[in-house]
Amino acid sequence: MKSFLKKTGFFFIPLYFALLSFFIFDPFKIVYEYKTDEYSNSSVTLNTGYISATKYIKNKNKYNYDAFIFGSSRTKGVRTWHWKKHIDAKEAFVFSAAKESLFGVHGKVKLIDKNNDTIKYALFLFDVKQLLQTENNQRHINIQHPEVSQASSIGFYFSFIRAYLDLKFIIPYFDLRFTKKYKKYMNEYLKRTGTIYQDVSNDWINKEVENSIKKDSTKYYKKNIDFFYKRDNKLKFHPIVLLDKQILMLKQIQTILKKHNTDYRIIILPMYDQYKFNEQDMNVLYSIFEKERIYDFSGINKYTLPIGNYYEPGHFRDILGKQMLDSIYKN
Repeated sequence: MKSFLKKTGFFFIPLYFALLSFFIFDPFKIVYEYKTDEYSNSSVTLNTGYISATKYIKNKNKYNYDAFIFGSSRTKGVRTWHWKKHIDAKEAFVFSAAKESLFGVHGKVKLIDKNNDTIKYALFLFDVKQLLQTENNQRHINIQHPEVSQASSIGFYFSFIRAYLDLKFIIPYFDLRFTKKYKKYMNEYLKRTGTIYQDVSNDWINKEVENSIKKDSTKYYKKNIDFFYKRDNKLKFHPIVLLDKQILMLKQIQTILKKHNTDYRIIILPMYDQYKFNEQDMNVLYSIFEKERIYDFSGINKYTLPIGNYYEPGHFRDILGKQMLDSIYKN
Protein backbone atom coordinates (compact mmCIF):
# COMPACT_ATOMS: atom_id res chain seq x y z
CA MET A 1 0.00 0.00 0.00
CA LYS A 2 2.83 2.37 0.88
CA SER A 3 4.52 1.54 -2.42
CA PHE A 4 1.29 2.29 -4.29
CA LEU A 5 0.82 5.61 -2.53
CA LYS A 6 4.43 6.54 -3.19
CA LYS A 7 4.10 5.79 -6.92
CA THR A 8 0.79 7.63 -7.04
CA GLY A 9 2.36 10.61 -5.28
CA PHE A 10 5.15 10.79 -7.87
CA PHE A 11 2.55 10.63 -10.63
CA PHE A 12 0.78 13.71 -9.25
CA ILE A 13 3.93 15.78 -8.70
CA PRO A 14 3.59 17.58 -12.10
CA LEU A 15 -0.02 18.38 -11.22
CA TYR A 16 1.03 19.82 -7.85
CA PHE A 17 3.61 22.06 -9.53
CA ALA A 18 1.11 23.12 -12.20
CA LEU A 19 -1.44 24.09 -9.55
CA LEU A 20 1.22 25.94 -7.60
CA SER A 21 2.29 27.83 -10.72
CA PHE A 22 -1.32 28.91 -11.31
CA PHE A 23 -1.31 30.83 -8.02
CA ILE A 24 2.24 32.10 -8.51
CA PHE A 25 1.85 33.43 -12.06
CA ASP A 26 -1.90 34.20 -11.95
CA PRO A 27 -2.14 34.11 -15.78
CA PHE A 28 -5.79 35.21 -15.88
CA LYS A 29 -5.26 37.96 -13.27
CA ILE A 30 -8.04 36.84 -10.93
CA VAL A 31 -6.07 35.90 -7.79
CA TYR A 32 -4.34 39.17 -6.94
CA GLU A 33 -5.14 42.85 -7.26
CA TYR A 34 -3.91 44.73 -10.32
CA LYS A 35 -3.68 48.26 -11.62
CA THR A 36 -5.63 49.09 -14.76
CA ASP A 37 -2.58 49.21 -17.03
CA GLU A 38 -1.65 45.68 -15.94
CA TYR A 39 -4.84 44.38 -17.59
CA SER A 40 -4.04 46.14 -20.86
CA ASN A 41 -2.24 44.46 -23.77
CA SER A 42 -2.42 41.03 -22.17
CA SER A 43 -1.18 38.07 -24.21
CA VAL A 44 -3.61 35.86 -22.28
CA THR A 45 -7.31 36.39 -22.96
CA LEU A 46 -8.74 37.80 -19.73
CA ASN A 47 -12.25 37.75 -18.32
CA THR A 48 -13.33 41.31 -19.10
CA GLY A 49 -16.51 40.95 -17.06
CA TYR A 50 -14.42 40.14 -14.00
CA ILE A 51 -12.23 43.17 -14.69
CA SER A 52 -15.31 45.42 -14.93
CA ALA A 53 -16.87 44.12 -11.72
CA THR A 54 -13.56 44.26 -9.83
CA LYS A 55 -12.96 47.86 -10.87
CA TYR A 56 -16.50 48.89 -10.00
CA ILE A 57 -16.31 47.32 -6.51
CA LYS A 58 -12.88 48.83 -5.90
CA ASN A 59 -13.62 52.35 -7.19
CA LYS A 60 -17.33 52.94 -6.58
CA ASN A 61 -16.85 54.89 -3.34
CA LYS A 62 -13.89 56.81 -4.75
CA TYR A 63 -15.55 58.05 -7.95
CA ASN A 64 -19.25 57.89 -7.01
CA TYR A 65 -20.37 56.50 -10.36
CA ASP A 66 -23.94 57.48 -11.20
CA ALA A 67 -24.03 56.63 -14.93
CA PHE A 68 -23.53 53.14 -16.36
CA ILE A 69 -23.20 51.59 -19.80
CA PHE A 70 -24.22 47.92 -19.90
CA GLY A 71 -23.31 45.60 -22.74
CA SER A 72 -20.84 43.23 -24.34
CA SER A 73 -17.48 43.97 -25.98
CA ARG A 74 -19.54 46.06 -28.39
CA THR A 75 -19.51 48.78 -25.73
CA LYS A 76 -16.11 49.69 -27.17
CA GLY A 77 -18.13 51.49 -29.84
CA VAL A 78 -19.81 53.83 -27.31
CA ARG A 79 -17.46 56.09 -25.37
CA THR A 80 -18.27 57.57 -21.98
CA TRP A 81 -16.81 60.92 -23.01
CA HIS A 82 -19.25 61.11 -25.92
CA TRP A 83 -22.14 60.11 -23.67
CA LYS A 84 -21.25 62.58 -20.90
CA LYS A 85 -21.76 65.45 -23.33
CA HIS A 86 -25.46 64.59 -23.27
CA ILE A 87 -25.98 63.88 -19.56
CA ASP A 88 -25.27 65.56 -16.24
CA ALA A 89 -23.36 62.74 -14.55
CA LYS A 90 -20.69 62.84 -11.86
CA GLU A 91 -18.84 59.90 -13.38
CA ALA A 92 -19.71 57.24 -15.94
CA PHE A 93 -18.63 53.60 -15.91
CA VAL A 94 -18.67 50.95 -18.66
CA PHE A 95 -20.00 47.85 -16.85
CA SER A 96 -19.35 45.45 -19.71
CA ALA A 97 -18.21 41.90 -20.41
CA ALA A 98 -17.10 39.98 -23.48
CA LYS A 99 -20.03 37.93 -24.80
CA GLU A 100 -22.25 39.56 -22.19
CA SER A 101 -25.59 37.95 -21.37
CA LEU A 102 -28.90 39.23 -20.12
CA PHE A 103 -28.02 37.22 -17.00
CA GLY A 104 -24.90 39.38 -16.59
CA VAL A 105 -26.66 42.71 -17.17
CA HIS A 106 -29.40 41.68 -14.74
CA GLY A 107 -26.80 40.76 -12.11
CA LYS A 108 -24.85 44.00 -12.54
CA VAL A 109 -27.93 46.19 -12.17
CA LYS A 110 -28.89 44.26 -9.04
CA LEU A 111 -25.34 44.60 -7.66
CA ILE A 112 -25.36 48.39 -8.04
CA ASP A 113 -28.75 48.57 -6.35
CA LYS A 114 -27.62 46.24 -3.56
CA ASN A 115 -24.67 48.55 -2.88
CA ASN A 116 -27.07 51.50 -2.59
CA ASP A 117 -25.27 53.29 -5.39
CA THR A 118 -27.10 55.74 -7.61
CA ILE A 119 -28.16 54.82 -11.13
CA LYS A 120 -28.98 58.31 -12.36
CA TYR A 121 -28.31 57.42 -15.99
CA ALA A 122 -28.15 54.08 -17.77
CA LEU A 123 -27.42 53.01 -21.31
CA PHE A 124 -28.26 49.45 -22.33
CA LEU A 125 -26.64 48.15 -25.52
CA PHE A 126 -28.65 45.09 -26.51
CA ASP A 127 -28.24 42.56 -29.29
CA VAL A 128 -30.01 39.27 -29.91
CA LYS A 129 -27.14 37.03 -28.76
CA GLN A 130 -26.99 38.88 -25.47
CA LEU A 131 -30.73 38.79 -24.83
CA LEU A 132 -30.82 35.08 -25.60
CA GLN A 133 -28.62 34.12 -22.63
CA THR A 134 -30.30 33.81 -19.23
CA GLU A 135 -27.75 31.55 -17.49
CA ASN A 136 -24.21 32.07 -16.22
CA ASN A 137 -21.71 31.13 -18.94
CA GLN A 138 -19.28 28.65 -17.34
CA ARG A 139 -16.43 29.27 -19.78
CA HIS A 140 -13.55 30.82 -17.84
CA ILE A 141 -13.32 33.99 -19.95
CA ASN A 142 -17.07 34.59 -19.79
CA ILE A 143 -18.16 33.38 -16.34
CA GLN A 144 -19.55 36.22 -14.23
CA HIS A 145 -17.84 37.63 -11.14
CA PRO A 146 -19.33 35.90 -8.04
CA GLU A 147 -20.66 39.26 -6.83
CA VAL A 148 -22.61 39.55 -10.08
CA SER A 149 -23.78 35.95 -10.39
CA GLN A 150 -24.28 35.36 -6.66
CA ALA A 151 -22.82 31.90 -7.34
CA SER A 152 -20.04 29.99 -5.60
CA SER A 153 -16.54 31.50 -5.69
CA ILE A 154 -15.18 27.95 -5.75
CA GLY A 155 -16.91 27.23 -9.04
CA PHE A 156 -15.64 30.54 -10.42
CA TYR A 157 -11.98 29.81 -9.65
CA PHE A 158 -12.26 26.17 -10.69
CA SER A 159 -13.27 27.22 -14.21
CA PHE A 160 -9.95 29.08 -14.54
CA ILE A 161 -7.86 26.28 -13.04
CA ARG A 162 -9.44 23.79 -15.43
CA ALA A 163 -8.65 26.06 -18.40
CA TYR A 164 -5.09 26.58 -17.16
CA LEU A 165 -4.38 22.84 -16.83
CA ASP A 166 -5.47 22.20 -20.41
CA LEU A 167 -2.27 21.23 -22.25
CA LYS A 168 -3.38 23.28 -25.24
CA PHE A 169 -3.08 26.36 -23.03
CA ILE A 170 -0.36 25.62 -20.49
CA ILE A 171 2.29 24.48 -23.02
CA PRO A 172 2.23 27.65 -25.17
CA TYR A 173 1.82 29.74 -22.00
CA PHE A 174 5.06 28.45 -20.47
CA ASP A 175 6.79 28.57 -23.84
CA LEU A 176 5.98 32.26 -24.20
CA ARG A 177 6.67 33.05 -20.56
CA PHE A 178 10.19 31.66 -20.59
CA THR A 179 11.28 32.28 -24.19
CA LYS A 180 9.54 35.68 -24.57
CA LYS A 181 8.93 34.79 -28.22
CA TYR A 182 5.62 34.38 -30.02
CA LYS A 183 5.35 31.33 -32.23
CA LYS A 184 2.72 30.64 -34.85
CA TYR A 185 1.17 27.70 -32.96
CA MET A 186 0.38 29.98 -30.00
CA ASN A 187 -2.07 32.20 -31.87
CA GLU A 188 -5.15 30.17 -31.00
CA TYR A 189 -4.61 30.53 -27.25
CA LEU A 190 -2.22 33.44 -26.76
CA LYS A 191 -2.52 36.65 -28.69
CA ARG A 192 -1.79 40.20 -27.66
CA THR A 193 -5.06 42.03 -28.32
CA GLY A 194 -3.88 45.61 -28.02
CA THR A 195 -6.86 46.37 -25.78
CA ILE A 196 -6.37 49.23 -23.34
CA TYR A 197 -8.70 49.92 -20.41
CA GLN A 198 -9.36 53.42 -19.14
CA ASP A 199 -8.58 53.74 -15.44
CA VAL A 200 -11.73 55.49 -14.18
CA SER A 201 -14.42 54.86 -16.80
CA ASN A 202 -13.31 51.35 -17.88
CA ASP A 203 -13.75 52.26 -21.56
CA TRP A 204 -12.23 49.65 -23.86
CA ILE A 205 -9.93 51.05 -26.52
CA ASN A 206 -8.10 49.20 -29.28
CA LYS A 207 -5.67 51.87 -30.39
CA GLU A 208 -3.77 49.61 -32.78
CA VAL A 209 -6.84 48.89 -34.90
CA GLU A 210 -8.21 52.43 -34.75
CA ASN A 211 -4.82 53.90 -35.68
CA SER A 212 -4.54 51.47 -38.61
CA ILE A 213 -7.90 52.65 -39.95
CA LYS A 214 -7.10 56.32 -39.47
CA LYS A 215 -3.68 55.93 -41.08
CA ASP A 216 -4.92 54.16 -44.21
CA SER A 217 -8.54 53.00 -44.15
CA THR A 218 -8.40 51.66 -47.71
CA LYS A 219 -5.47 49.42 -46.85
CA TYR A 220 -7.12 48.24 -43.62
CA TYR A 221 -10.41 47.20 -45.22
CA LYS A 222 -8.67 45.66 -48.23
CA LYS A 223 -6.48 43.61 -45.90
CA ASN A 224 -9.53 42.43 -43.93
CA ILE A 225 -11.89 41.99 -46.86
CA ASP A 226 -12.43 38.31 -45.99
CA PHE A 227 -14.03 39.34 -42.70
CA PHE A 228 -16.45 41.73 -44.37
CA TYR A 229 -18.61 39.29 -46.27
CA LYS A 230 -20.92 40.64 -48.96
CA ARG A 231 -24.45 41.41 -47.75
CA ASP A 232 -27.48 40.84 -49.96
CA ASN A 233 -29.36 43.96 -48.73
CA LYS A 234 -32.55 41.96 -48.20
CA LEU A 235 -34.51 42.66 -45.05
CA LYS A 236 -34.32 39.72 -42.64
CA PHE A 237 -35.64 39.45 -39.10
CA HIS A 238 -34.10 37.77 -36.08
CA PRO A 239 -36.12 34.95 -34.52
CA ILE A 240 -38.01 35.65 -31.28
CA VAL A 241 -35.73 35.60 -28.23
CA LEU A 242 -37.70 37.29 -25.44
CA LEU A 243 -39.44 34.44 -23.62
CA ASP A 244 -40.54 33.97 -20.00
CA LYS A 245 -37.06 34.05 -18.39
CA GLN A 246 -35.99 37.10 -20.37
CA ILE A 247 -39.24 38.91 -19.62
CA LEU A 248 -38.87 38.28 -15.88
CA MET A 249 -35.28 39.58 -15.85
CA LEU A 250 -36.18 42.66 -17.89
CA LYS A 251 -39.08 43.44 -15.56
CA GLN A 252 -36.78 43.17 -12.55
CA ILE A 253 -34.31 45.54 -14.23
CA GLN A 254 -37.12 48.00 -14.91
CA THR A 255 -38.25 47.83 -11.29
CA ILE A 256 -34.78 48.89 -10.15
CA LEU A 257 -34.65 51.67 -12.76
CA LYS A 258 -37.97 53.01 -11.48
CA LYS A 259 -36.68 52.83 -7.90
CA HIS A 260 -33.70 55.00 -8.87
CA ASN A 261 -35.76 57.25 -11.14
CA THR A 262 -33.15 56.45 -13.80
CA ASP A 263 -32.89 58.39 -17.04
CA TYR A 264 -32.21 55.35 -19.22
CA ARG A 265 -31.94 54.55 -22.91
CA ILE A 266 -32.10 51.14 -24.59
CA ILE A 267 -30.26 50.72 -27.88
CA ILE A 268 -30.81 47.79 -30.21
CA LEU A 269 -27.41 47.68 -31.84
CA PRO A 270 -26.67 48.20 -35.55
CA MET A 271 -25.00 44.91 -36.49
CA TYR A 272 -23.10 44.40 -39.72
CA ASP A 273 -25.32 41.43 -40.69
CA GLN A 274 -28.23 43.92 -40.99
CA TYR A 275 -30.77 41.58 -39.41
CA LYS A 276 -33.77 43.46 -38.02
CA PHE A 277 -34.83 43.02 -34.41
CA ASN A 278 -37.98 40.91 -34.25
CA GLU A 279 -41.18 42.98 -34.10
CA GLN A 280 -42.73 40.75 -31.43
CA ASP A 281 -39.64 41.16 -29.23
CA MET A 282 -39.81 44.91 -29.75
CA ASN A 283 -43.42 44.93 -28.56
CA VAL A 284 -42.31 43.01 -25.46
CA LEU A 285 -39.73 45.72 -24.73
CA TYR A 286 -42.41 48.39 -25.25
CA SER A 287 -44.64 46.62 -22.72
CA ILE A 288 -41.90 46.65 -20.05
CA PHE A 289 -40.02 49.89 -20.65
CA GLU A 290 -41.06 53.34 -21.80
CA LYS A 291 -41.36 53.25 -25.57
CA GLU A 292 -39.76 56.64 -26.11
CA ARG A 293 -36.57 55.40 -24.41
CA ILE A 294 -36.02 52.50 -26.83
CA TYR A 295 -34.05 53.03 -30.04
CA ASP A 296 -33.75 50.40 -32.74
CA PHE A 297 -30.71 50.83 -35.00
CA SER A 298 -30.82 47.27 -36.36
CA GLY A 299 -31.59 46.32 -39.96
CA ILE A 300 -30.64 48.04 -43.20
CA ASN A 301 -30.10 51.75 -42.59
CA LYS A 302 -27.61 54.59 -42.80
CA TYR A 303 -25.81 53.26 -39.72
CA THR A 304 -25.25 49.70 -40.93
CA LEU A 305 -24.57 50.36 -44.63
CA PRO A 306 -21.04 51.91 -44.47
CA ILE A 307 -18.32 49.31 -43.98
CA GLY A 308 -16.21 52.10 -42.46
CA ASN A 309 -18.43 52.06 -39.37
CA TYR A 310 -17.01 48.68 -38.32
CA TYR A 311 -13.71 47.31 -37.03
CA GLU A 312 -14.94 43.90 -38.18
CA PRO A 313 -18.46 42.45 -38.50
CA GLY A 314 -18.83 41.88 -34.75
CA HIS A 315 -17.88 45.36 -33.53
CA PHE A 316 -18.74 48.87 -34.67
CA ARG A 317 -16.45 51.87 -34.32
CA ASP A 318 -16.93 54.76 -31.92
CA ILE A 319 -17.73 57.09 -34.83
CA LEU A 320 -20.97 55.10 -35.22
CA GLY A 321 -21.51 55.10 -31.46
CA LYS A 322 -21.24 58.90 -31.43
CA GLN A 323 -23.75 59.15 -34.28
CA MET A 324 -26.26 57.06 -32.32
CA LEU A 325 -25.80 59.08 -29.12
CA ASP A 326 -26.21 62.36 -31.02
CA SER A 327 -29.39 60.98 -32.62
CA ILE A 328 -30.83 59.75 -29.33
CA TYR A 329 -30.18 62.92 -27.36
CA LYS A 330 -30.74 65.45 -30.18
CA ASN A 331 -33.81 66.81 -28.41
